[in-house]
Amino acid sequence: MYNDDFMSSMTPQITTFISSLETHPRATELIPLVEQLLNVEDFSVESQLVAILLDICVDNPALITELWLLRGTILLEEGLLTRAVTTFWEAVHLQPEVPTPWDQVIAVFIQREELIHASFFLTKAQLLFPDNEDFTSLLLQVSQQIPITLRNPLGVSHERRNNHEQSSSTIPPIESNSSILDNPPDIFPVTFHNPWKMMQECFKASLSSANQKDQQSFVTYAHSAIRELLGLDGNFRDGLDQVLIRLQLTDYKQPLMRMNHIRNRVAHANYIPPKKELRKLHNLVQEIVHQYELRHTG
Repeated sequence: MYNDDFMSSMTPQITTFISSLETHPRATELIPLVEQLLNVEDFSVESQLVAILLDICVDNPALITELWLLRGTILLEEGLLTRAVTTFWEAVHLQPEVPTPWDQVIAVFIQREELIHASFFLTKAQLLFPDNEDFTSLLLQVSQQIPITLRNPLGVSHERRNNHEQSSSTIPPIESNSSILDNPPDIFPVTFHNPWKMMQECFKASLSSANQKDQQSFVTYAHSAIRELLGLDGNFRDGLDQVLIRLQLTDYKQPLMRMNHIRNRVAHANYIPPKKELRKLHNLVQEIVHQYELRHTG
């Protein structure tokens, strides 16, 4: 059951969506489909429902965008952060040239103080809308706030934080990757830098915290960083062979397919990867980034 504050905050969004749904020419087909989609737990069934909805609303992407924003918000309330991020990502790309969905998603994350995810969407939005001063200003504010939030996580007292820092002092330090920041900006894709940075932050947090969100977020950003680095659009498998051959990284195909499998489990089955698995993924991404760097500077 959702609490009263959640239902109160969702009422305008739900009301707007229902109004749009009821006036749709195929409302009698859509309404039961939407009701099923908002309550489905089986991923295979969800995929079928999504395909039907997209087919019915092929000429009305705004309605699908509204529904995806609603689904993402509900998933957040249910604690399914990674699935929510995936749903929001799909929502903003239904009409990527329209800034409003980006603004709505960013506002949701900021309201919930999920600043790392807000920063990720803001960075992407700023690239699409470079003249949007609101995105530029908000990205600066959020970026300045992130280090403070990481040092003072919500719900953790000063005493507990000090004890935790002492108990985690035996964790081996993470190797510095300053060489990446020292390279000319054209070596790495512009879109790679933010997921790389977020990946590192989440990895550090996942080692020193029992917060499962950090573990899942790390996998999401690691996967995104590899996508951006290798220029993989659409299905992760599509074009992977050609990219790895071109970069002489074919030895990494199986580990990358394993990473993609883990990411799908995180996104669709709320999988919590153990810390040993996180370290392997972190090392994998580090190695590929280093090899990419050598190929472009050597």
